[in-house]
Amino acid sequence: MRAEELRIGNWVYMGSDYGDEQVTAYQIYNFNMTRNQTADYYREWQPIPLTEEWLERFGLKREMVWVWSTHIRHDTIMLFDVGTKSVEFARNRSRSAIIIPNIHYVHQLQNLYFALTGEEL
Repeated sequence: MRAEELRIGNWVYMGSDYGDEQVTAYQIYNFNMTRNQTADYYREWQPIPLTEEWLERFGLKREMVWVWSTHIRHDTIMLFDVGTKSVEFARNRSRSAIIIPNIHYVHQLQNLYFALTGEEL
């Protein structure tokens, strides 16, 4: 995980002393500045695997065994396929969809959702 992947408010595992926390601008700056030095606090940072627990925490609902969903706007839905680790944004009235593969971590889903909707997940 690189500092460039993080936004303020992303969830990150910050080590055994802190657990899962949302990052601040100060922490992102320091993480970037100290990544090549001996800063134990930042060395323990790890991306959080995207699990069904996290999907539920973000308000997604189970639709099928592998598929979770949430309505973004009145005509758009976001689907997450646990099996393929892909996200699909689909419009209800059209057959158009955007499919993004390889979403493995919580911060990746947060960043993708924000980039496509302008809102926090």
